Amino acid sequence: FIFSALSSQVISNVPAALLFGRFTDNWQALLWGTNSGGFGSLLGSLANLIAYRIYLQRRSPAEVMRFTIKFLIFGYIAFAVAIGWFYLIF
Repeated sequence: FIFSALSSQVISNVPAALLFGRFTDNWQALLWGTNSGGFGSLLGSLANLIAYRIYLQRRSPAEVMRFTIKFLIFGYIAFAVAIGWFYLIF
């Protein structure tokens, strides 16, 4: 679980799922980890990067900075909550 969640922060959640899927039979931990890993950094999910690029094209640099800070704060809060829920449930 934790390896898939943390690696999703660096290589995105879909590649992390494909990478670790070869090495585990614990599909619940893998799926929860990669889904949790979609939160947090902009790299957590390819959808985050796509949305961020669209936002960059339509906003001023000051707005982008405020958005980025809020995105990271709320994203990492959601990431921490998702990790906590995993350990409470399983």
